[in-house]
Amino acid sequence: MLCDIKENSLYARLAIIFKKSIEEMFINSLSRSFAPMKNPNTKVLIAAAVAAIAVIAIAAYMIFWQTSPETPPAAPPAAPKIKEALIIGTTDSVQSTLDPCEAYDYLGVNIIQNMGEGLFKYEPETAELVNALAVSYTISPDGMVWEIKIRTDAKFQDGTPLTAQAVVWSWNRTITLNQDPAFLIGDLIEKAEAVGDDTVRVYLKAPFEETYVKSLLATWVAFPVNPKTSPMEVVEPPGTLDMIGPYKLGSWKPGEYIELVENPNYYGEKPKTPRIIIRFYKDAQSLRLAVENGEVDIAFRTLSPADIKDLMEKSTLQVVAGPGIAPIRYMVFNLNKEPFNDKRVRQAIAYLIDREQIVNTVFMGKFAQPLYSLVPIGFLGHKDSFKERYGSKPDIEAARKLLTEAGFSEANPLRMELWYTP
Repeated sequence: MLCDIKENSLYARLAIIFKKSIEEMFINSLSRSFAPMKNPNTKVLIAAAVAAIAVIAIAAYMIFWQTSPETPPAAPPAAPKIKEALIIGTTDSVQSTLDPCEAYDYLGVNIIQNMGEGLFKYEPETAELVNALAVSYTISPDGMVWEIKIRTDAKFQDGTPLTAQAVVWSWNRTITLNQDPAFLIGDLIEKAEAVGDDTVRVYLKAPFEETYVKSLLATWVAFPVNPKTSPMEVVEPPGTLDMIGPYKLGSWKPGEYIELVENPNYYGEKPKTPRIIIRFYKDAQSLRLAVENGEVDIAFRTLSPADIKDLMEKSTLQVVAGPGIAPIRYMVFNLNKEPFNDKRVRQAIAYLIDREQIVNTVFMGKFAQPLYSLVPIGFLGHKDSFKERYGSKPDIEAARKLLTEAGFSEANPLRMELWYTP
């Protein structure tokens, strides 16, 4: 049980609903993150078991790679060759498009970030923002105007040189089309203009902090697209846009696979794997079977903690733990319907959720950690706000008081439905 209370009470029944519904939800609905090992001849599975409910987040990262059960050769093996194609298996999907002005889902954005880049980017494995398509910048004394010099050696996939005019046109396209992620630069930029071919002058809506501005100009929404080939409308699947990045779209059959191939006109370091194939699987069971059959090199979202545990125990697998990202899941209340239009009911539920119980029961105590904020651990602005407000353990008496004030009792128990995605 989530709460140690009498099973015939209103609060016990509510706790039991949470126990059964929340644990089932976590078992069936988990987010994952994966990344390949350096050895391209090794089968790799990197699992990040991550989930959250209301104010619960879970993050643990495991890497699995398949090894041969045979005795190793006496002589050291030759240096591995670069793998021509890396095959990634996933139960995720591109929810909208691969147009940077509209894409707002995890996988779609990940793919775009391999096909394009902005004026700034994050240094790998750090939170440090560095120049990408920008080479330098200056800020006016009042913080309202930026002048950014851009690279002169960068080209779009078709060989068209990058210009300041292309950057400005791309930003204006995003703001004009006004799709879901447009606010990332639309709320930042009052106006942008080209000063010659190699300088972008940006007028901000307010004197925002320097790192904040750079972080937004590093998002996929601000990636330059080729004005010669990009329409002033959203590009629907299976199409995408001409950007500046190490990969470009090879082919895309929605629901089956996406192929990325090396972009020969990319100015930067060439990718170590010239071709990537992302295969889509209908569920975790199918993905796990693909891993065990050697059909994929990387499993990327989703495997359950039970899958991870089972794979760890296989003699043909070695396991290495490493860091990763931590997406979260959370409970959403419909504030337009009773009883959740009453803040006291929502607060009572917050008091009843036992994050540690979910971590220990569903995630076996090692594949997850609680989150007491809607900002993931390690992100700028994270603070354990919910722990300060509701504590780290269920508070039955506080929940009882709030539900009583809201009009619930043994004669009028609180009933609720909990829906979740598979």
